[in-house]
Amino acid sequence: MPNMVGFTHIGRRKLNEDCFFADDDMGLAIVADGMGGHAHGEVASAIVVETLRREAGHGLYEAILQSHEDVKRGVEDGRGGKGMGSTVVAAHFAGNDYEIGWIGDSRAYLWDGELVQITRDHSHVEELMAAGALTLEEAQYSSVRHQITQAVGVSPDGELEIGSLTGTLGAGQELLLCSDGLNDVLTGAEIAAIMDSGGSLEERGRQLVDAAVAAGGRDNITVLLVAPDAGAKKGARPPAVSIARLDGSEEYFPEDYDAANDPDGNTVTQPGRAAPR
Repeated sequence: MPNMVGFTHIGRRKLNEDCFFADDDMGLAIVADGMGGHAHGEVASAIVVETLRREAGHGLYEAILQSHEDVKRGVEDGRGGKGMGSTVVAAHFAGNDYEIGWIGDSRAYLWDGELVQITRDHSHVEELMAAGALTLEEAQYSSVRHQITQAVGVSPDGELEIGSLTGTLGAGQELLLCSDGLNDVLTGAEIAAIMDSGGSLEERGRQLVDAAVAAGGRDNITVLLVAPDAGAKKGARPPAVSIARLDGSEEYFPEDYDAANDPDGNTVTQPGRAAPR
């Protein structure tokens, strides 16, 4: 199974509403970013992680769908508070083959010498970028960059959107899962430079968190890194949402860029599909 490490930091917040889970033996990596503040976002993210740990064997799509119900039920049962919710990004492995599922703006990146964003945010900024109204650089500083359009426990049932993709983590590749506290303050090029620094997974994970804290760290920051096992063969790159290169350049690809199956065999389900009931 792949090797996983995770780190979290409270940032400048009074409470850490992020929750993560990483287990090599289960082949499961989860980052959940709770929201709600006084409405107990930390409870929502903990419920999401609990549910995915229990249900991931049935597929991440169904597990995330169940977590949505569990967060709502938590409010009804007095666990947490009305209005609490969470984003989530999770990867489930069978050997080096993975399934990734997500809702909101917690992200998955593939590192292979370039930093490739492989999950597309459910956010107003993403909608503006897709429409050509914002550039990648402008999006980093947009006043609406924290406004998400989907969240576990909050989105109406018939409008819940779950993004998913599958692929294989190959030799020379690593996955980075993170809450938006990382990419909110670090550019893709800055993250890429740390990923290229040559340290161990643990060292680079800590460096990413430390760099985000040093850059302002207004929000909670959670980072989870995954490397393939020693027997990994060369892997394909999933369709890219954006690419950050070591020369400092970054490129964004609109949604129709990866609307079809990747020719290397990776499949993508685009955000925007309502979850079946």
